[in-house]
Amino acid sequence: MKIRAYLLIMVGAIILPISLFAAVALQTLLRSEREAALQALEETVSATALLVDRELSSAEAALRVLAHSPHLAHGDMQAFYRHARSADRGKTGRTILFDPNGQQLINTVIPLGDPLPPPPDYVRVRTQRVIETQQTVVSGLITGAVQRVPVTTINIPVPLEGGRRYVLASVFGTEYFTELISQRATPASWSLAVIDRNGRFIARTREPGRIGQMGKPELLRAAQGKTRGIIRARTLAGVDAYFAFTRSPMSGWLVAVSVPAAEIEGAAQRAVKLAAAGMLVALLCAALAAVFFARRLVASIRGAANAATMLG
Repeated sequence: MKIRAYLLIMVGAIILPISLFAAVALQTLLRSEREAALQALEETVSATALLVDRELSSAEAALRVLAHSPHLAHGDMQAFYRHARSADRGKTGRTILFDPNGQQLINTVIPLGDPLPPPPDYVRVRTQRVIETQQTVVSGLITGAVQRVPVTTINIPVPLEGGRRYVLASVFGTEYFTELISQRATPASWSLAVIDRNGRFIARTREPGRIGQMGKPELLRAAQGKTRGIIRARTLAGVDAYFAFTRSPMSGWLVAVSVPAAEIEGAAQRAVKLAAAGMLVALLCAALAAVFFARRLVASIRGAANAATMLG
């Protein structure tokens, strides 16, 4: 076998293992980039859930201050009504005082003294639950009994001297949480949403017309019994996407973000392509250098052989 063939085999023996290890490294890089992008989704949805819980906690704290109002303790409903209006959340928010049967006694959206509708069954059940457990209860998306618009509520017990029992509620319009989660600085292609325990949209940063509709079935199934997770499925618009979700321990609501899969995969593939291009250039340079020096070596050996022949 000629020397050139031996040199080519040597070059191949060096480059082949490097190429194999490079392929493995690129696959690892692709996986790492994808995981990093998905981790960004998880961080976004966790931060959004904290933002929602912070608003609910703030509303609860305001209600507890209101519950200790001396006007309510003394039965001065006129003065308490003025005090309650200061606790309203947002432009469409309102504060409601319920009796133990769920009947509204005060609703800050209408003047004090105006007739208030009888309580629906779900209001009576929720009011009795708050009074019996003496714990805060956050509702899902419901239809307000006065304005007949979709709202959510946070309800706290108000035990007073003499065995009197009330429930105070802070009411949020759907635009309140939509505006809240829209404060998150996310790319235009990302969609944030808040979903109640029954699977209905409370807030959305995109397509707000879907508020009140059911969320993605695959997402709702994946979130059953879990506090967080990531799935890949098609959006309601039919786009292949990644969904990251987390469940609020305070309200039980689901906070989710969806991102087109092409965006996640594209970011990872761009990083891999850049690394692959750099590695390919390095291998080509190494191969060219090997060929160049192989030719120089062959030429030198031939020269030495010719010189030895002439000397003989």
